[in-house]
Amino acid sequence: MKKLVKKQNNRGITLVVLAIIIIVLLILVSVSIVTLTGLINIQGSKSNQSDQLEEGKLAKDVLTIDSGGNQENAKSQNVKYNSRLCRVLYNDKEHGLQIITTDSVVDVTLGSDNFEEAKNTYNNAVDILNNKAKEYLLETDKMESTANKIAVDARCLGSFPTKNGERFQGDTIKGTDYKNSYEYFNSFNKKLKLADENYREDANQLVKLGLTVKKKTWLASRYVYAAENYTSFGLRYLEHDIHVWAGIGLCDVSLKLR
Repeated sequence: MKKLVKKQNNRGITLVVLAIIIIVLLILVSVSIVTLTGLINIQGSKSNQSDQLEEGKLAKDVLTIDSGGNQENAKSQNVKYNSRLCRVLYNDKEHGLQIITTDSVVDVTLGSDNFEEAKNTYNNAVDILNNKAKEYLLETDKMESTANKIAVDARCLGSFPTKNGERFQGDTIKGTDYKNSYEYFNSFNKKLKLADENYREDANQLVKLGLTVKKKTWLASRYVYAAENYTSFGLRYLEHDIHVWAGIGLCDVSLKLR
């Protein structure tokens, strides 16, 4: 008969590759407006419509969102940033003017079969994804000087969406405060970060605006699942119907069965 032996069986999870979609915080006086006749999802059509853009200056307060509109273009205007088609995601005092790319920008690999590396990846995952998003800012927007800036910051979908001053807040979970009462987990208490619900606002806004994705996409938001024989730590992800899955595990702490 198999019995539980009070011994840790810690493991990292095989590398996982998912796409990321970025969100850019604008400080606009003007942006390039995309005039398209068709509807565009977040993973929008790559037809030659995108070559028919009309450049135009639009004041910040004209980039409105009408979540009650009956068509996507009525709900969220099309914008071009750094040669990428985007949609207006938020435009209010709390969030500022945020635009979201209509296509994933890059595939990002997270995880490791080495437990310590996987644990560190889990703890730093939100920063890893947000920093990857910042790579896609215009070079002039990465500079300290405010001259000629269009945007001030970028983040990954699912991270905390409201501003801290003029920038995004980044990872809201600062310390490694997670703990549970299972005996097998004793030596790991306060060595990993807590789960968060930061993804909810972005996910709800996508639904409200009628936007979707076509491939599995990382959300910069952690989850934790604890049971009697193992605790799993990972990141949430999004699928085409804006269904948010509990997540993909990046590392486990568990009891070994003999």
